[in-house]
Amino acid sequence: MKTIFKLLFAVSMVAISLNAGAQTWQYTGALSSQKRFVIFTTLDNGKVLASGGMANDIPHAECELYDPATASWSLTGPLSVARYLHSVVTLMDGRVAIFGGQCGGSLDGIPVQTDVIEIYDPSTGLWTPSGHLQVARQHQSASLLPDGRVLVAGGLSDVSPIAS
Repeated sequence: MKTIFKLLFAVSMVAISLNAGAQTWQYTGALSSQKRFVIFTTLDNGKVLASGGMANDIPHAECELYDPATASWSLTGPLSVARYLHSVVTLMDGRVAIFGGQCGGSLDGIPVQTDVIEIYDPSTGLWTPSGHLQVARQHQSASLLPDGRVLVAGGLSDVSPIAS
């Protein structure tokens, strides 16, 4: 029964904190600013990396770490390209790769995407540019393959869906 209960919570993406066997919500403090489209990634050290996002139609380069030991957030190294609607993958060595995303808009309302790939190193707290996607995109999917490569596919280029 416990396994089924945990599976239901995992599928519905409900976050709970287990305290002395009881399921309760626990306030953890707030990010440094209000934003949406942030991606949260659990690091090998147990901390959670919050990358990118948007507030007031402005992409964010700001990234933060949540430390469950202290139940607090702290700033970490910023992205070199502010973005949202990006994808993130934890690599086999524990670093985190971020791909594409929307980095702004233009006067005619067409979104501007980035092709920049960046790698976050939890040991230094810094992002390093690490190449470019073949096509700038947002809303794409990224998956870690068994051999350590990352497959990035789909999404939007400008406002058109792409199959690459």
